[in-house]
Amino acid sequence: MRNPHVTILVDEYASQAVTVMGEAGKPGVYPIMGDRRLFDLISAAGGLTDKAGRTLTIMHRSQPDKPDSVHLARNLMDSPETNVDVRPGDTVEVHRAPIIYLVGDGGRPSGLLGGQRHLDCLARHRWRERTCRSVV
Repeated sequence: MRNPHVTILVDEYASQAVTVMGEAGKPGVYPIMGDRRLFDLISAAGGLTDKAGRTLTIMHRSQPDKPDSVHLARNLMDSPETNVDVRPGDTVEVHRAPIIYLVGDGGRPSGLLGGQRHLDCLARHRWRERTCRSVV
């Protein structure tokens, strides 16, 4: 054969993945091609669970000793600056909200997820603010 011709058509590029751990709806490994945004990744992972806090840690593959901490607003669209880039090889950890224990005079002792407004918690559980203490 003289002067053979070969044509190569790339059907699909090999992708790398981002790992989502913690309080995501579906934690796991998600393939991405190129850079993606944090909110897209949270959506692909099924959103956040009811027990999720508002803090995420992103460990970048390129700088594992310098993780980024991201604090999310209740409504993600209220803080578009937190929609940071996520790159292949990164790990995103969704932290669990702290539990606040209410003790004192009034309603029944209980543990509530942090991130809820203090006075709302007191009212919902029929506590008197003057004699109530919260312990994290």
